[in-house]
Order: sequence, then C-alpha cells, then structure tokens
Amino acid sequence: MFVRCLVALAGRDFSHAPGDLYECDDASAARLVANGIAEHVVLEAPARETPVESAVVSAPERAVVRGKKR
Repeated sequence: MFVRCLVALAGRDFSHAPGDLYECDDASAARLVANGIAEHVVLEAPARETPVESAVVSAPERAVVRGKKR
C-alpha cells in the first residue's frame, strides 16, 4: 500500500520528507494514518496511450548567401 508522508519521517534505513510517496505493508500504513503521520494514496493505473509516430528530424538547411562580385 502506498502512503504520502504528512511530516518528516526517518529511521535507520530510510528518510522521507513531507509529501514523499512510499510503499509499506498494510499494518504499517494503518498505524501511520491512525497517528496522523501519513495518508493513504490510491494510485490509478495509467491510461493506455496510443503510439506516437516518431518525428522525422532532418538536417538543417543551409542558407547560401551570394555576394556581389567585385
């Protein structure tokens, strides 16, 4: 389950700032939410995108400047 920290949270092997998302087990998430340290976050599956045609990148054109002959 994912939670979002409402306050800074640090331990021996981790450090989370307010607003950080992280995954933990259900019991830990419930304890953090009950104590006002974090809030549950429901992540939605990303919408399937249609493939985008690759843009064709061509070499830049060079301007040819012809000067007056002397």
